[in-house]
Amino acid sequence: MLKNLYCLFILLVLISCSTKGHKKGPVRKETPLSQRERLLKEAKAFYEEEKFDQMLDVSATAFRLDSQNNECRLYYALALLNTSFNDSNVNFNTVTYHLDKVLKTDSNNVEALVGKATVAYYLNDVERTETLLRQAKKANPRFRKIYQFEGAIYEQKYRLWTGADEERKKFLEIAIQNFQKTVEIDPNFWRGYLTLGKLYFEKNDKTCVQHFNTAVTFQSKNQEVRYWQAYATQFFNDYPTAKKYYRSMAKEFPKFCESFCQMGSIYWEEKAIDSAVYYYEQTLKVDPEHIEAMHNLGMIYEERNDFTNALTHYANVLKIDPKYSLTVERVTALKKRKW
Repeated sequence: MLKNLYCLFILLVLISCSTKGHKKGPVRKETPLSQRERLLKEAKAFYEEEKFDQMLDVSATAFRLDSQNNECRLYYALALLNTSFNDSNVNFNTVTYHLDKVLKTDSNNVEALVGKATVAYYLNDVERTETLLRQAKKANPRFRKIYQFEGAIYEQKYRLWTGADEERKKFLEIAIQNFQKTVEIDPNFWRGYLTLGKLYFEKNDKTCVQHFNTAVTFQSKNQEVRYWQAYATQFFNDYPTAKKYYRSMAKEFPKFCESFCQMGSIYWEEKAIDSAVYYYEQTLKVDPEHIEAMHNLGMIYEERNDFTNALTHYANVLKIDPKYSLTVERVTALKKRKW
């Protein structure tokens, strides 16, 4: 009997050990309400990050779960709107229908008003666009996206304008004022600082560097932001700092050839020709068809009176782009040269 009790004890111990750490509580199935709220939260995050394809996926699912919910309808409409510019199958009428339904129950919904203004603008209805933006400002004068959209309109006008230069400059100033407003309202809006940097760069205003620096504090791993910081610093002749930025980028983004190319240009400007050649060659290792690096190497070899290497690089450029004017000019000049 003792033997039987001992065996029973061992069996109970083994069972206890085999189940220890594997106890599970009741599995809680996600309710439609909690799923809807999770999807809405994701949609809003994707909207802020301007990841509109992902936003469309989650907002469409949320809308299918609860088509009577205003927020689900709103973010589904905004996702449709922001993906429609790359998808000719999306009808603006569908977007407008959903936004109108939102505004029917919430006439001051500022997201919906800006959405409708966006539709009007892309349908070339300028008067309607302005009316809706005024209505949005009245509903919420501190809503960042109003000024972001208005700034983008004037930036586009500035870039496309072919009339009087004074009018073009005025568009640029209005764009700057609007994007300045976006970062006043939302000091963490890094895209606002990036755009301000680009707009001040258009004015050849060194203020741009400050805005790019601020954008980098929020987006230190963003290749575009980092490049603008480095390029603007280079443009305003702070070569030591620019080289520091480009070297850092070369390590973090080794497939981004512009870091190497701009380093080559700085060293060429500083008359450090061997270093310039090295960085232009590094550029071509990353991108064998980088025309600027190829042309600049040709120029360096031409300056060294190494015309064979110069013509070889120029020929390589013209294989890629037979009409590249800078290279065509140099080849024409060399052909006229008396050897």
